[in-house]
Amino acid sequence: MTEVSPGEPPETHTGRPGQMTPDHILRELASIPLDEPLPARLTRAVDALRAHPERMSAMGGTPFTSGHRRRLTPGGRPAPGDGETSMKATRRAVSALIEPDRAALRLEPGKISAVLLGMLFTPHLSRPGDTEPSPEELVGILLHGALNDPWSTP
Repeated sequence: MTEVSPGEPPETHTGRPGQMTPDHILRELASIPLDEPLPARLTRAVDALRAHPERMSAMGGTPFTSGHRRRLTPGGRPAPGDGETSMKATRRAVSALIEPDRAALRLEPGKISAVLLGMLFTPHLSRPGDTEPSPEELVGILLHGALNDPWSTP
């Protein structure tokens, strides 16, 4: 990731036509104040990650829905630079937003971050006409589950 001084315009391209860098997303996530309540921090993170479709594409979130095939190594894993490094950096940035509340959580921040990013980067599972949850609803499901009373059975 490229380090940018305050006031310096964000770099938006990798040098390859049509490919965005995740640097501006990481800066935006890092700018979220850690003294805000966890739901507010995560809602702001969801807003930042959903802000522009090209950001999600740059992060590796839409390669399957865009019709583009990912390059694979001979072992069948994604080739370096195909979004894996960017996703790891994004997961670390989201984990840092969760870290201040570690003691109150059942799972470690890295696992919660992975679940949140998984929820965010699966819009292709929706059917036409479906409405996706708002950032607040998504964070509510993540933090409190889908049941009104999480200890009851439906």
